[in-house]
Amino acid sequence: MGLLNAEDFQSHVGKPFRFAGTSHVLCLDRVEVQEGSWPDRFARRPFLLIFTASASGPVLPEGLYTGEAEPDVSFELYLQPIQTPAAGRQDYQSVFG
Repeated sequence: MGLLNAEDFQSHVGKPFRFAGTSHVLCLDRVEVQEGSWPDRFARRPFLLIFTASASGPVLPEGLYTGEAEPDVSFELYLQPIQTPAAGRQDYQSVFG
């Protein structure tokens, strides 16, 4: 697979991702594309993925994971837990520059 773009994830919004080597299942909540003009030297428009999960279990530590969106569809993602003001929920982000 080549360079990932925001469009590669749009069809997976609202769907669960399972992360290899963990028991965590995170739901892709949204894809946020950075607005504004970008120099031609940028290979893609920067974007980030926001995942959400229940805060009832342990937090998935920051790191590189293989996330399976559906059978035979997986992505290598660097995930970071982020501050989540909503009670009972933990959000994560994956940033693509």
